[in-house]
Amino acid sequence: FDRALAELGCPGRGRVRHCVAWYRGHRPRLSLRADARACLRRLGRTPLYVVTDGHKLVQSAKARALGLGRRVREVLITHRFGLRRAKPSPYCFLRVCRAEGTEPGRVVCVGDDPRKDFVALKPLGFKTVRVLRGPYRGLRVPARFEAHARVRSLSALGPRLFARLMG
Repeated sequence: FDRALAELGCPGRGRVRHCVAWYRGHRPRLSLRADARACLRRLGRTPLYVVTDGHKLVQSAKARALGLGRRVREVLITHRFGLRRAKPSPYCFLRVCRAEGTEPGRVVCVGDDPRKDFVALKPLGFKTVRVLRGPYRGLRVPARFEAHARVRSLSALGPRLFARLMG
């Protein structure tokens, strides 16, 4: 906002604060991709959680706009637990294990950014799936950052893939 306002010829801390407050407080109009909607329906009986980084007000608004509250057991916004609990911290994922009374090896984590989504989870035994789309789809990373499986669409998530991951 600082740069944009300066380029428009109206800089100022008050204006920046106003823009930030507006951005964080607005109601986004978002919708799930078709493969995400179908995946959530298909896995409806599976305990599903969303773990997301970012400002808690912004992420809460996004989750509400997407209707995630009625589609998953819980949306865990890492920043609600302190910035040190943001990914790659496994904190929220271990909370999921406790909530479900299970161990990491029985949990599949799906993400798109291998630099932060899997690096701390794989050593703990979590199973990981990378969705190859968005800004990180072409990102090449060392094996320790890469997921156990890679898919192009959420349509690939299901019992067959999960069984393969569980060995």
